Order: sequence, then C-alpha cells, then structure tokens
Amino acid sequence: MQPIPDNQNNPSSELDTRDVPIGSTRTTELGTTGDKENNSLTTRDSVAGEDRSSTPAVRAASNPSEVKKYELTDEYAKQIKAGVIGSEGNKLDSLLLNGPTLSPDAYTDDDYLKDKEELYIYEKGGKKYVGYNSHPMLEDTDGDGIIDSNEKPDEKLKWNVSERDMIMFMELSYRDDNYIDRVLDHKKPLTESELYKKNGDHRPRYEYMMMNKELAPYWERKKSYHTSSGLDAVLYETKSDFLYLPNGTAQVLAFRGTSDAKDIGADVTLGLGSNPQQGIDAENIMRELAKDKSITNLYLTGHSLGGYLVQRAMVEAYQLAYSDSRVMSPKEQLAYRNFYNNVLKKEQHLMPQK
Repeated sequence: MQPIPDNQNNPSSELDTRDVPIGSTRTTELGTTGDKENNSLTTRDSVAGEDRSSTPAVRAASNPSEVKKYELTDEYAKQIKAGVIGSEGNKLDSLLLNGPTLSPDAYTDDDYLKDKEELYIYEKGGKKYVGYNSHPMLEDTDGDGIIDSNEKPDEKLKWNVSERDMIMFMELSYRDDNYIDRVLDHKKPLTESELYKKNGDHRPRYEYMMMNKELAPYWERKKSYHTSSGLDAVLYETKSDFLYLPNGTAQVLAFRGTSDAKDIGADVTLGLGSNPQQGIDAENIMRELAKDKSITNLYLTGHSLGGYLVQRAMVEAYQLAYSDSRVMSPKEQLAYRNFYNNVLKKEQHLMPQK
C-alpha cells in the first residue's frame, strides 16, 4: 500500500453530481454457527449471544457501518487508477494503482464476478473510499484456495479452513516456535537449506516450503503453550499485510502429539485409565480461549496424543456451556454457550497414531 497525497482524496475533485447511492446502511455480517452434523456431544439449537466472528474491528476493514455506498462506475474506476480514491488511512492498493483500469461490467480477474460486484465506493466524513466485497484483480481474494465466486458473500474476505490447512498446522506444531515463525515469514522465502529434515533423513520436507508460500502471507503464530506436563500446542491466527483483508477472522489451535518422554508418560497414564495432566492442561487452555474476545472462529486439530487432547478440550467446552454441575453465574454460562455454539467449530481434525 502507498500513501495518498493529502490533496488527492479531496471530495471537491469527485463528480458528486453523478453519484447514485446504493443506500445508507448499517452493515453486519452473518453470524457463524458451529456445524452440528459432526457434533456427537449435543443436539441443542444454537444459543443467541454475541457473535465474535464479526467483531467491530473485523467488520470495519471490509464493510464500514453508517456510510453511503455507491456502485462502481467508469468515472470512479478512473479515479481509483489515478490514486484519487483509495482506502482509509491515506493508503492506496498497489494492484489497483498499477493494474489495468477497472470497468464496472468487466470480469478483470476471471472469477465470474463483475468488477462492480467486487468493489464499491463508500462515503465517510465527506470523503470517498474504496470498499471491498472481494478484490477485482484476485480470483481468490483471501488466499484460501476457493475462487471468490464460489464463496458466500460474507466469506470472500475470510479464510475458510480446510482439512489440508489443518494437516499443515498440525505438522507445523511439532517444530519449535522460532522455526514456526520463520516458516510463516512471507517476506523471506524459505530456502531449501532451511527446510526441516528429520534425523537420518537425506531428503528435506518440502511441505514446509509450501507452507511458507501458501500459509505465510495470511497466517501467524498468535501464541504457544508449553506446560510442565509436556503439553505443547500452537494457536495460529489469520494475519495479513493486505489492507483489504481483515485480521483475526479465524484461529487454529494445534495440539502436538507424542514427541518426548513426557508425552510417552501421558500416553501410558491414559492407557492405564488414569487422567493425565496434559488433559487437564488442555481443558485449562479451552477455558482461557473461551474468555478471550479476540477468538472469533476457533478450529482444533491434533495428531496421536494431540487428538486425545482435542477431544478433552471439546468436552470441556461443552461442559462449561451445558453442565449443571459447574458453579458459575448465568451470565458466565451464557458466555460459554455462545463460545461453544458460535465460535468453536465442531469439525475436529484428528489423526491417529501411525
């Protein structure tokens, strides 16, 4: 993004007499509820509550509230190309600035959406800005592998987490924090010499190069958990330098499986029918995340022992939401129910021990 000169975003330079407002709107995104089809814990209906999946900070980046919206015209397209109209914060989209001039009825990025369906103009504080439903020069705006025309209107700027993504996050969770951060550094391509190689292997793991290319521009390590019991887990979150993509729209918590002596001890304890401390730690993590308002769409994944920890975390979330034996205020339980029904995704991705 490039700064807009102060004199370029001047309302007096815009052809207000030709503006045709789409309407003054208070926009909200559709609430995201958990998929109940694969949920063996409950068949209850979704409980109304705060929808964290579209927090004000997330909505503001793509659908500003209390603004007038205008359909893209040829004149607006010229002003965007000339840098007269840009994004809030005096920023310009380099793709729009350096690419071909848009045309309202054209399919510039060949995603079967017209430019005017992907881009609009909105007015705020007497100035006009570019608004994005999706990007007219990117057929997959959010980078999740799904073409814009195949995504729901409220998901074009949100990463839709797939099974492939979960497997990559699961694999990445076995590495140390510094290496994870290196793999997710999209500004510096991962070299072959930096690729992870298991002891005794001659061939490096090229999937890490794919992670650097496909995940790194859109994800970061938000937090890691390393407990005295040997539990290791990594919380990933969507984060992008692209102005048109809101941050924090999805999170993935990946539990590491058996990898050291403490993990083997937890496996033995579990095999004997006892309650391993790592399971208790997983429950504590779930309680922490349930109270964290920055968690908006949470997916869980784990391999081997990590798969068991995912199940422990899911059961804990359900118990917090619906168990009568937990001592808490009605307000607290309502918050836990909102988290369980509207934030926590029920599509668990588990891989058994090989």
